Amino acid sequence: MTSEDAEPRRKYTVRYPSGVTAEEGIALLEQTCADIAPHLTLSEMADGATIEGEPWQVLSLCLALPLFEMNEVR
Repeated sequence: MTSEDAEPRRKYTVRYPSGVTAEEGIALLEQTCADIAPHLTLSEMADGATIEGEPWQVLSLCLALPLFEMNEVR
């Protein structure tokens, strides 16, 4: 068993693209999560958001919102 198998959920920070307000950004994230990855956990931050879930779900979100910057929190 690898460490990835033991801990399948990972946490990522999300930064919105320039020109997108925090309200617009979180609304887009919420709607996209509801549509394609409802099991992701989404939390607002002052300068973006965090999402937590399985890597394949986060990848789906990245593909749906390519201008949003997502980085894994280690």
